[in-house]
Amino acid sequence: MTSSMQRPTLQSLPALKLPPVPPATDADILAYLRRSFKMARVAALAERDATLLKFGERFGITVSDEELQAAADAFRHRYKLLSASETHSWLSKQKITAHDWSEGLKMEQVTKKLEEHLFGAQVDSHYLNNRDTYKRAAFSQILVSSEAEAQRLAHAIREENASFNALALEHSQGRISRANAGFVGVRFFGELRPELAQAMSEAKEGEIVGPIQTKLGYHIIRIEKWFPTELTIAQRKRMLAALLKLTMANIEITASSDGTELLADNESFMGELSEDELGQVAGGILPLGVMATAAAVASAVGAANAAAAAVDRLQE
Repeated sequence: MTSSMQRPTLQSLPALKLPPVPPATDADILAYLRRSFKMARVAALAERDATLLKFGERFGITVSDEELQAAADAFRHRYKLLSASETHSWLSKQKITAHDWSEGLKMEQVTKKLEEHLFGAQVDSHYLNNRDTYKRAAFSQILVSSEAEAQRLAHAIREENASFNALALEHSQGRISRANAGFVGVRFFGELRPELAQAMSEAKEGEIVGPIQTKLGYHIIRIEKWFPTELTIAQRKRMLAALLKLTMANIEITASSDGTELLADNESFMGELSEDELGQVAGGILPLGVMATAAAVASAVGAANAAAAAVDRLQE
């Protein structure tokens, strides 16, 4: 005997009456973080902020009432909190007080000032002395493993007017170039492998360059557009943030009998970055290796390999 089960509809489901649930308290939120195994991550972020504040104190970094007010005004404008009632409503939804909000704004200001204090002059000097690193170009490429295939494709593009984009879709072995008909985006020369940067440096827009051999294979490049060589405000901010992030990753925090002791060689938090190390974060690109400094808190173990691997991923 065959029986069929009728699928229940929304109308046939019994009405569920749940008791009212009160808003989560701080204790509820803390309990959630513990049982969802997110406590360690939140604790690490809290410790990071505490470390930054201690270094801010060490370097005499302060935030004035005027600066805090300006930061609050900019925040409200960014999030369209144009009235006091809208601001209070936002604070309530975030489950924070005005004091909590003010402390968060202060933390942001201290972080920005610390970035500027530690790295601002170095970033500006690096730009002035290494302007070629900041050259930018939008380009497309076809990446293949065989020199013979690369020569064949380059000849087809130059002499037979074959479509670069169609050939990239069909033949390129690079993940990004194959998915985007050859286009790999806008790149700073500091991101490129030296062989590519050198070959592309004098090319004109629309020109086909290559094949160029690198450890990844053979590249056929088409320059789409050149951009002015400049250190933009946004790019500079990303560089400063990346440098501080790399530095914080290398700070060893250890407990001592007097509390938390922040260790740095030669009683110095930050030494001078080498040209190569600063070049690795030039252009606001992702950090390409573990940062080393002359008087820093950690050595650059594996930095070159990590940097090369990251560059390879960017140029696939």
